[in-house]
Amino acid sequence: MSAGTATWLVLLVPLLPLLLGTLGAFRGLRAWLPALAVLAPLPALAAALLIEGDVGVRIPWLLLDSRLGLDGVGRVFLALFACLWFLGSWHAFFYLRLDPRRGRFAALLLLAMAGNLGTAVAQDALSFYAAFALMSFASYGLVVHDGTPGSLRAGRVYIVLVVLGELALFSGLVLAVAAAGAPFEPGRAAIPGLALALLSLGFGIKAGLVPLHVWLPLAHPAAPVPASAVLSGAMIKVGLLGALRFLPLPGLPGAGEGLILLGAASALYGVAVGVLQTNPKALLAYSSISQMGLIAIGLGLALSAPDPALAGSAVAAALLFTLHHGFAKAALFLGTALAPGSAAGLGRWLRMIGLGLPAAALIGLPLTSGAVAKAAVKDLGLGPAWLDPFLSVSSAATALLLVRFLALMGGRSGEEKPGTLAPWLASVLLSALAVWAWAPAAEGLASSLTAPTIVDSLWPLGVGVALGLGLSWFLGSSPTPLVPAGDLLAFGAGAAGWRRPPAAAPTAAGRTPRRDLLRTALARGAELAALERGAHIWAVGAVASAALAALLLASLLSS
Repeated sequence: MSAGTATWLVLLVPLLPLLLGTLGAFRGLRAWLPALAVLAPLPALAAALLIEGDVGVRIPWLLLDSRLGLDGVGRVFLALFACLWFLGSWHAFFYLRLDPRRGRFAALLLLAMAGNLGTAVAQDALSFYAAFALMSFASYGLVVHDGTPGSLRAGRVYIVLVVLGELALFSGLVLAVAAAGAPFEPGRAAIPGLALALLSLGFGIKAGLVPLHVWLPLAHPAAPVPASAVLSGAMIKVGLLGALRFLPLPGLPGAGEGLILLGAASALYGVAVGVLQTNPKALLAYSSISQMGLIAIGLGLALSAPDPALAGSAVAAALLFTLHHGFAKAALFLGTALAPGSAAGLGRWLRMIGLGLPAAALIGLPLTSGAVAKAAVKDLGLGPAWLDPFLSVSSAATALLLVRFLALMGGRSGEEKPGTLAPWLASVLLSALAVWAWAPAAEGLASSLTAPTIVDSLWPLGVGVALGLGLSWFLGSSPTPLVPAGDLLAFGAGAAGWRRPPAAAPTAAGRTPRRDLLRTALARGAELAALERGAHIWAVGAVASAALAALLLASLLSS
């Protein structure tokens, strides 16, 4: 491919979905947008697959000398993002076919797509921030699309954390760029401690790391299925992309060790709360929190690596985890539109097998991308001594969580949207095969097939399946989760106005239902009204943070 063609292709990556999204301002053109959204990510996919080597372009008149381009890291993210946006748009075309607001949804989807794809090709701090902000704010419209009270509450929590994250990210970038004296050098040189803290806050909110995760389990159940797929598969990965772009690798051993601990806590916390959910999409949201914790461990290893070569290997392992999780989780989210309980015979089993394949990859069974990703982390020989056994425990925990998910989906009945089966099947196929197109994944297959590695990947499956089946029996089929989605936010709001939970009612046989006993023990605290009050509390905090950041920037500019 010629340099000129490559340059135009890179420009089209964010420009095409952005221009198409602006057509949503014209009511008469909105009917065309759902179909055009399917085509919009194709230039990005072509750029990721066809452009060889690094390419860059400067736009002096845009955003104080904007720079777009494609390098090794950006290519991996762009390939993932483009594939998932294609699948999500394809699914949305059929899923919302009878929705009178589908044109508005498609316009917002295109704007979020432009921002998400733009982060992969941004080569300067301001361009990255602009794309990040466009993606985040456009996604609010996807979360509140159906306009129900639950969606609006989820949207309020989401937008408050978005504002807080954008504020932290912008302030951190300003400090980092000022210290480095170059538009993109913060990723290559030491940055001030305050900038590091602000960047970590901004990227941590987007990645959904505990305790910054509360928007994820609220937004995913509220958004339509195709929006949930790209939210979890693509958009939360921008937190990792930003960290790789702007943090020095290696060079932050203390921060790296802290991130490893935070990632491990997120991995276990996501499972512990996720298994108590009854909405499959909320459960998958907590699974994403858990899996992003594992990706954070890979980033922490890169930050704390003793030399650049090992840091590069750790980054490759984190990227492999990113590809693996992105494709698998998108397939599972698109699968929540299925109704296996209403299918008969072979159709039911094919749907459950299709859901089981990406679930097996997340668990890390042999010959799956998950097994290769975890083997890549173990082969690094970095990190604390407990890391290898922890990865095995996390596999068992993931198996527990996904057995619970499959149990919920197995009993799901209803009417499937016509046309949505094909994009879901394509996502399952991609989740099984796409990762192997990346050379490091194919090269790591051999190390994941050694006898000790296979044994190490099989016993967590047995433990997780046994625990998952037992827990599904114990929890029963009640539609109300034991812990409300949003957990910390809901409990925090409930703590302000705590009231004693009602006692569990005995059954006719004089026994208290086992599930109600657990519910009473957990004292779930906040209900939806309390959640809304909590969101307003966060809003006050965000305004206060904005004032502090304004003072920070003023002092910076005056120095």
